[in-house]
Amino acid sequence: MLCAFLVPPATMAADAAGSLIGAAGEMVRRSATEIVGVGADLEAYEQKVLEWVRSLEAGL
Repeated sequence: MLCAFLVPPATMAADAAGSLIGAAGEMVRRSATEIVGVGADLEAYEQKVLEWVRSLEAGL
């Protein structure tokens, strides 16, 4: 075959691309988990602020 010398580099490039895509996918999943966590933290903070404001209103 005339192009047989291209098979090993092409295979290496395909393997590297697959690894990079897998790593990028994992990074996106971790980022999504962190963003959900930030949202939950903000919700909890908002609830605490609302409780604090309501306690101030009750004292007026």
